[in-house]
Amino acid sequence: MAGKGGDIVLDEFVLHQDQRLLYKVAKPVTTWGGQLSIISTHRGANSVFNQLIREILDRGNPMGWSLHTVPLLKAVAQGLVKRINEKAGANETDEEFLKRIHAECIDEDQWKQEYCCEPADDSTAFLSYDIIQPCVADCMKSFRYLLECGNPLWLGMDFGRFRDLTVIDVGEQVGDVVWDRFRIELHNTPYEQQKDELYPLLALPNLRRACIDAGSWGNQLVEEAKKRFGWKVEPIIFNPSLKEQMAYALRAAFQDKRLRIDGDPKLREDLRGIKKEVTASGNIRLDGSCDDSHCDRFWAKALRHHAMSRRREAGGAVA
Repeated sequence: MAGKGGDIVLDEFVLHQDQRLLYKVAKPVTTWGGQLSIISTHRGANSVFNQLIREILDRGNPMGWSLHTVPLLKAVAQGLVKRINEKAGANETDEEFLKRIHAECIDEDQWKQEYCCEPADDSTAFLSYDIIQPCVADCMKSFRYLLECGNPLWLGMDFGRFRDLTVIDVGEQVGDVVWDRFRIELHNTPYEQQKDELYPLLALPNLRRACIDAGSWGNQLVEEAKKRFGWKVEPIIFNPSLKEQMAYALRAAFQDKRLRIDGDPKLREDLRGIKKEVTASGNIRLDGSCDDSHCDRFWAKALRHHAMSRRREAGGAVA
């Protein structure tokens, strides 16, 4: 392009190895009245393309761009599915098409970036896909398996009553690796029903330790569970320091590949949903939310890992 003149279209701009150099070479080509068009998905919040978008949306558009954003929902509303049906000989409804495309995405980031025009920012994700993916395995088992299991079992429970999920996560320790074996997810579930789900797990012969969220909503349930099961149950009151300690310990286990997790997309999104933020006072805050939870699956797994690190035998001291 260097030394030429006319209109320029940069398609899939962010896939270029050096976006800044490409822009610097392309822009002067339009000096004599040409138009520069950039077409792309974001593929990350740190791309030059997203920087241009942020200039337009947040900083008054000083470069004078004309922004056209076409998420899939907008294209479908304008007749995209009808045109695809005519070309492919299909007969999908708009709803069926959207559901299928969403289901075919390998993760939520792909859906948001490729189809919803929303950039994914891996720099703020506490657990990246590169850390999570090597630990994914086919590992979930039945309750009967847990009854007959000869290896140590560990349990973490993040309690929710109305808004958040209750998640009970049980893992089996095989050597120095803990495998996901059983997970229960409850929403807007009464205390008595939650106890009915929890108590059979606490009664498992090889369950060595259970760390349970004993915040204001869960305090009564944990108190009753500890009275019945004694040393097996450890109430956990979340505070910023403890959450940071537990989260970093869980991340270290992922990095060392000492975990095997099932491939449930909702679990993966919860793990990815935790963000690390630095407060005005310089402290690290770990928080996040996903479509159906406040990363409750992450915190249940962090509690389970904490239970293993706090293991003790009946009547013994904390190890």
